[in-house]
Amino acid sequence: MLSVDTLGSNYDTVLGIWTGNRGSLSLTRDGCNDDNWGPGSASLVNVFVTSGNTYYFEVASYNAGVSGNLTINASLEGLLQFDNRCKPIIRRNSYS
Repeated sequence: MLSVDTLGSNYDTVLGIWTGNRGSLSLTRDGCNDDNWGPGSASLVNVFVTSGNTYYFEVASYNAGVSGNLTINASLEGLLQFDNRCKPIIRRNSYS
């Protein structure tokens, strides 16, 4: 699962996650959010992703003409690998 948020931004954000090819992008399922994370007006989106697909983040200001400093945080959880005894190994990665 890919989690993306705008916690730390100093303006009211709206976040969308898209996939597909240029000219025919589609919003991912549950891929849009406004005001759902932490104090204030940060956005949070959790989406299931598929290896080999490209995902695009879109961040906009909720209020027209208002901007500020954007902070975007992303983490990817549930990368499944197996050890030599066929036991799953879960790796968690975070990107900021």
